[in-house]
Amino acid sequence: MVALAIGLGSAPAAVAAAPEAPEARPALAVIPFPGTPDASPASHVVFPALRPSELRTVTVSGTRTGLHTGRLTALGTGAGTAWVPAHRFASGEKVTVTAVLSSPAAGTASGDPGSTRLRFSFGVIRPSAEPAAPTAHLAHVSGRSQAFRSVPDLHPPIVTMTRSDPGGGDIFATPVNGSQRGPMIVDGRGQLIWYHRTGRDTTFNFEKQEYRGRPVLTWWQGHVVHGHGAEGQDVIMDSSYRTVAVLRAGNGYSSDLHEFQLAPHGRALIDAYVPVHANLSSVGGPSNGRVLDCVIQELDVRTGRVLWEWHALGHVPLSASYGGVPSDQTPFDFFHLNSIQQLSGNRLIISGRNTWSVYMLDERTGRVLWTLGGKDSSWRMGSGTNFEWQHDARLHRRGLLTVFDDGAGPSEEESESSVKELFVNVNSGLVSLVKRFTHSPPKLAGSQGNADLMTNGNVMIGWGSGGGFSEYTAGGREILDGGFPIGINSYRAYRYGWTGHPARPPALAAVPAADGSVKVYASWNGDTKVASWEILGGATRQKLFRVTARRPHGFETAIQVHNEPRFFAVRALDTHGQTLGQSLNIPLPSHVAIFGATAFVNTSTRLAGIPVACFAPTACHLTMRVMAGNSAIGPAHPATVQPGSIVLVAFQLSPAGVQKLGRARRLKVQVGVRRAGGPGSSRQLMLVPYSTSGPSPAQSVSQARSIQLVGTRELVSSRHTGGILAACYGPAPCLVGAKIFAGHTVIASPDPRYLGVGEAAYLPFKLNPAGQTMLANASGNQLGAQVTLTNAGSVASGQVVLSRYS
Repeated sequence: MVALAIGLGSAPAAVAAAPEAPEARPALAVIPFPGTPDASPASHVVFPALRPSELRTVTVSGTRTGLHTGRLTALGTGAGTAWVPAHRFASGEKVTVTAVLSSPAAGTASGDPGSTRLRFSFGVIRPSAEPAAPTAHLAHVSGRSQAFRSVPDLHPPIVTMTRSDPGGGDIFATPVNGSQRGPMIVDGRGQLIWYHRTGRDTTFNFEKQEYRGRPVLTWWQGHVVHGHGAEGQDVIMDSSYRTVAVLRAGNGYSSDLHEFQLAPHGRALIDAYVPVHANLSSVGGPSNGRVLDCVIQELDVRTGRVLWEWHALGHVPLSASYGGVPSDQTPFDFFHLNSIQQLSGNRLIISGRNTWSVYMLDERTGRVLWTLGGKDSSWRMGSGTNFEWQHDARLHRRGLLTVFDDGAGPSEEESESSVKELFVNVNSGLVSLVKRFTHSPPKLAGSQGNADLMTNGNVMIGWGSGGGFSEYTAGGREILDGGFPIGINSYRAYRYGWTGHPARPPALAAVPAADGSVKVYASWNGDTKVASWEILGGATRQKLFRVTARRPHGFETAIQVHNEPRFFAVRALDTHGQTLGQSLNIPLPSHVAIFGATAFVNTSTRLAGIPVACFAPTACHLTMRVMAGNSAIGPAHPATVQPGSIVLVAFQLSPAGVQKLGRARRLKVQVGVRRAGGPGSSRQLMLVPYSTSGPSPAQSVSQARSIQLVGTRELVSSRHTGGILAACYGPAPCLVGAKIFAGHTVIASPDPRYLGVGEAAYLPFKLNPAGQTMLANASGNQLGAQVTLTNAGSVASGQVVLSRYS
C-alpha cells in the first residue's frame, strides 16, 4: 500500500494539473471522448451536460455506414442526454458527430467558448477474439472446507486465525480455488457469518457500500480469462440478502472483475477489458496486433444506461507499459486497470498495474491530469517510494492516497509485498517515504491485493495471491491476521461493521443418536443479531412446545436434547427474548434408540433386557446382536416394537459370554439393533451380573397415557442406589415424580425428574434404612415392591422386583 498526502497549493511545473485546483470554467463533455480509437459499435453519443431541449440537431455519419438516424433521450436527473442510433456502427470505421446547440456553450470539448456548434469524431473498435480459459471443476476437499448439518450444501473454505480481534468488525473476502465459489463474511475470530454460493461463477471485489442511503453488499461474479473478467455481472444485495440490482457493462462489453464502485445519485463505476486490433509496432509488436483496452463506464443502476465512458487506449501511450513484448498468443495487456475511485470535482483516481502508475483523470475531458510512478511520473520519486504491479489506489481525507504494492508479477521487482505511506510535496514535486508495513513472515503477491484505510486509522490489508489478510494500527502493530488453506486466496479483503437480517428463515437439522438423544443443529446464514436459539418440538407441526434454549456458538450451534418429538423447529431470539425468525418444522428421521448405559445379566438364567425404542411411522421389526470385541456373545430373538414405544428386548448371554463376564465383573459390549427396511442403531453398554434364586414375586404394570413404567425388575447397588426405568409419551416433556413401597412402607422417594418426549431414563433412588433391611432379608435376592409414577395428574403403577448387585 502506498499512502499519498497531497497538500494544498499550486502544483509544481512538472505536474500537469494540481489535484485540488478547480478548472477556470466547466467543460462541455461528449462521450465517446473525441479521438477515442476503439468505441463500441453499440455506442450511444452522450452529452452529459445538456438536456434534450438544448440540442437543436445532431448529425452522425460513419465512413462505412454513412449517415445515421437516431433519437434523443434524457438519461435522468443531472445525467444529460443520449443520442441513440437506429443502427450499430461498423467495426473499424470513423464516426463524425456534429451537434447544433439551442444556446451558446460556456466551453466545449470540441469547440470554442460561446459556440453553438460541436464537431468531433471517434474510431470504432476492430474487435479481437480472446481464447477462453479452461473451466475449473471444484470438489469438496476434506480439511480445506467447512461442513454444516443444517445447510449441507454449504462448503466455504476453512479460515485460520493466527491473531484474532473480535471487536473490530467483520471480514469480507472472496476466496477462490476452494470447493465452492462465493462472497464470504467472517467475524474477527474467523467464524463464518455469511456465505453465498455462486455456482460456476467466480467472485471478486466483495464490499460493503451504500446505495440510496442504505448499506448494501456488492461484488462481481463471472468467469476469469487470463487475469480479467468475462461474462461478468455486478451484484447489489441488501442487508436481508435480497438482490437489489444486477449490472452489466453497456455498449456490448462484459463487466470486469477488478472494480465496482457505487457513486452518488444512484450511479455506479465499473470497468471492462476489451480485446481490439491495434498497431503495436511502437512496443515491438506487429502493426496489426491485438491489445486489451481498459474501459471505465459510469452506469445508471436503475436502468443500466451508460452515462460516461473512458478508454485507456488513446489516453495512455503503449510505451508506458512494463508488460513486455506483445505476444501472438494473447492480446497485449498494456495497462491492466485494477481500481477506480470517484472524487469530488469530476475527478477520478485509477491504477494501471502494468504501467506501475496511478493516474488522476478529469471526467469532463478524459485528460490525464497527472501520473504518479512508472516511466512518465509527474512527480519526482524519492528513495523507497517506488511501487510495481500495484493495486487498489485510493485518495482519502486530507489527500491520503493508498496503494497496495505487490512488487511482483510477472517480474519480481521486490522481495516482499508491502504497505508504504508516501508524502507528496506539491511545492517541490518530491515524493518521500513516510512508513512501510510488511508481514511477518514476508508475503509476496504476484497478483491482487488491497489496502483499506479504516475510519479508526487502522489499515486492513488483503494480501492477494500472497494469501490471507491482516490489520495493523496506524503505528504498525499487527492486531489481526488470518487466511485460508494453501492455494486459496482472495482478490481483496475488507473489514466493516455489518448488520444482517436474512429474509429466509433459519435452518436446522435434527440428528437422532443411538442413546435416545437428538442433536439439533441451528444456523441462520447471514444473521448478526441472534442472542439465543430456542428449540421447539411437538407431536404435530401445529403444536410445538419449548424444549430448551442455548446461546449461539459459531455459525452453526449444536444442541443436544433428550426429547424425541415427531417434529422439531428452532426459533431465533434477540437479546430481549423477542423472536427474530423461526425455521420450518421438520420431522425427526425414523430411527431406533437404545436407552441406558448399563444392562444387568441374571447369571442364573443368563437373561438380560435392553430398553429399545421405535421412532418410525410403522412398527419396527428388530434383530439384536451383542458383541464383546469380535465375539458375538448375546443372540436375541426377533422383536417387534410399536411406533413410539419403548420395550425391553431380551437376550440370553452365551456360555462364552458368561465366562467373559465372570472374569471381568464388568463387561463392555457393543449392542447392535437392526431394523427391517430401515436404519438401525449401535451403542456401547456395560454388562453387570447379578443372581437370584427361587420363585419371583408377582410383576405387573398399569400404565398412564403420558407416563409409563418400562421395566418390572430394578437393580440396587451395594451402596443401596438404583433406578426406576420410566418413559414419557406426553405431548410435552414430563415432570415425573415417584414413590417406592414395600407393603405399606415407603422405602425410597426419587427426586422429580424431567423426561423428554419419547425419552426413557432411570429415575435414581436410594433405599432408606427400612428398605435396605427389607432387601437384605429378601428371599432369593428378590424383594417385591410397588412403584407409583406421576406426571401432571397422570399415574402409572406397577408391581416390581428389586434385586441387589455388587
